[in-house]
Amino acid sequence: MTLRCRDVLADSDELLEAWIACRGNQSAMAGALGCHRNTVRNRMNQLTGLLADQTKPGDPFKALLLAHLLLKP
Repeated sequence: MTLRCRDVLADSDELLEAWIACRGNQSAMAGALGCHRNTVRNRMNQLTGLLADQTKPGDPFKALLLAHLLLKP
């Protein structure tokens, strides 16, 4: 995992925790994070876009989530 990916994970901790707690429901995530649903969608798209070129074809979000869980203290 690159340093850039580690930085992205560190900056996205709250978003990923909300994704886990809300089981991916973006409306519920928005409520938990205190932002609009579209903000959640945009942040999720930015995260997956950063990993898309570093993972094999498939679902880069799964790779991001797995890395988050593995690196969590």
